[in-house]
Amino acid sequence: FPSFPSKFIELLRMCETGRDKFELHLLTQHSTASMQVVEVNPFKHLVHLSLGLSTATDSVVKQYLADCLRDLQKKHQALTDKSESDTRAHAERIQGFEESLRQLRSQLQGDQQSKEQELREQGDVMKEQP
Repeated sequence: FPSFPSKFIELLRMCETGRDKFELHLLTQHSTASMQVVEVNPFKHLVHLSLGLSTATDSVVKQYLADCLRDLQKKHQALTDKSESDTRAHAERIQGFEESLRQLRSQLQGDQQSKEQELREQGDVMKEQP
């Protein structure tokens, strides 16, 4: 019995693909209905599972939908929180990269000025030599 849900899903997937010759039948009579998983072969139709279905009351449907809505709202809030957190983290990383870029540009400019000064001095020394 503990494996029933997984086996039931397996049967439904077999019906969905159609390659294993399983079909899902919905039988209705007056106010009752049943859902059957049927294996179809040339000799017979073998019912593997038959589940009786009944209509839900208005309050049961409303409660189910309210529960679904509540779950979706929680998931939405969790995703929103994660998105905001990720956005803040990425903004901080960008600020760090921008600061590093400013420092590297400043260092490059200093190195460039230093090399230009060094080249001018070497040029001056070469002019002074006969």
